[in-house]
Amino acid sequence: MYNSSFKFYAKWLLNRKNDAWKFDYLEKRFSKSNQILTNHVLETATHLDGLDNTTLLKNGFVTNPIYSKANELRNIALNKYQNVFDKKLLQVLFHLPPKSFSPGGYSWLHNLGLAFEHMGITTFKFWDTSDEVKLDNNKEVLLFTSHSPVYVNALKKSGLLDKARNHPLKVGFTAPFDISSQEMFDHVFDQNEAYDSECFFYSYHAQEYIQSTPFYAFLQNRNKKVYCLEFAANPLYHYPSQYINKVADYAFLGSVNYDKLNRYSDYFHALFNSKYKGVLAGPGWKWSKNYLFNLEHDKFIYAQAKIALNVHIDLQINTPCELNERAYQLAAYGIPQLTDNPMILKSKFAQIGLVAADSEEYSYLFKKYYKEEDFLLELSNKAMLAVYERHLTFHRIVDFLNKFKN
Repeated sequence: MYNSSFKFYAKWLLNRKNDAWKFDYLEKRFSKSNQILTNHVLETATHLDGLDNTTLLKNGFVTNPIYSKANELRNIALNKYQNVFDKKLLQVLFHLPPKSFSPGGYSWLHNLGLAFEHMGITTFKFWDTSDEVKLDNNKEVLLFTSHSPVYVNALKKSGLLDKARNHPLKVGFTAPFDISSQEMFDHVFDQNEAYDSECFFYSYHAQEYIQSTPFYAFLQNRNKKVYCLEFAANPLYHYPSQYINKVADYAFLGSVNYDKLNRYSDYFHALFNSKYKGVLAGPGWKWSKNYLFNLEHDKFIYAQAKIALNVHIDLQINTPCELNERAYQLAAYGIPQLTDNPMILKSKFAQIGLVAADSEEYSYLFKKYYKEEDFLLELSNKAMLAVYERHLTFHRIVDFLNKFKN
C-alpha cells in the first residue's frame, strides 16, 4: 500500500515538473514586445468605455462593421426576455467561490445569475457567509453549488442551510460524469443525501452526452433529477465594441490552466514569436498582472485584435460533452475565432469560425487568414447569428426552468 502510494505521488510530482518546464518555455517564447503590447491593450480597455467617439476616432479607432447588426440582435433579445419570469415564485442562489479559485466556474454561474435577474428572478451570490442572503417566505429557493468538498465545507460554514430550513429549498450539485467506479458513485450520492433539503444534479455537458454515462444511469436508478445548463453567451455583457483598432494579430484571454498546458504548448507555440503581434492575458501569466476578471472590459480587449484564439481541454476534445464558454462569448463579441476541434463542435456550433484538426493546421489557418478582413468578417457574422438564434444564457434558462417544473 505504501509503495503504491509513493509511486503515485512520485509520478504526480514528475508530471507537474514537466508541466512547469513547458509553461516556463511557453512564457519565454512570448516576446517582450508582445508582453508590452498586452499591457498596452489591457490599459486601453479600462478607459475605452469612458471615451467619446471623436477621441476614439482620433486615436486610430474605426467603426466596427459588425456592431450595428449585433446591437440590433442584442436589443431584440434583451427586450424579449426582460422580466419574463417576474411573476414566478422563485429565488435562485449561487454558491460562488472567489474568482481566483475557479475562474471558469465563477464566470459561468455569475453570468447565469445576471441573466436570471434580467428575466425577473431575484438572485443572491454567496460563499462562506450568507449574511446578505434574504429569503422570501413565499418563494421556492433553488441553490446551485458543487459536489466538491471545498464547496460542501464552505456551504456548511455559511449557515445558509439553517437559514433556509423553513423554506422550500432545492439544492443543485454539479454532477461529475467523468467518474466511473461504484465507490465514487456512492461517495457523491451519500454526500449529497446528507442534506435535509431536496437535491438535484446539474451539468454543463450536453444532454446526449450525460445520458450515455454510467453515473447518469446510477442517478436515474435512484430517482435523482439531472439537468443541463450548457455554456452560452450573455448579451448583457457579451457584445461587440462599437469601435475597433486592430493593433494585435491575435488575442487570448485565459488563465494558466494546467489541464490545458499541453494544448497551450502545442497550439500556441508557432504563434508566440516576433512575427505576430499578440495579446495574452489572464490569471497566472506573469506579464498580465493588470488583468482583472471584468465582463465590461473583455470586449474592448478583443476589439483590438484581428482573431481570437481558443483551445479546449482533453475531455472536450475526446468526448462529445461540451464547448467551452469562451467559444460562445467570442462569437457574441463579433470577433473571428480560431479554435481546435472538440468532438461536439460540428453538431453543436458548426458556424463557429476557423476550425483546426491539429496544431499544424491551427498555425496554417492563422497564417492564411489573419489578414483577410472580409473573409473574417463573414465568419464573425455567421457565428454571431448562430449565437443569437440558440446559444444565449436566456435560452439555457428557459430550457432549464421548463424541464425543472415537469
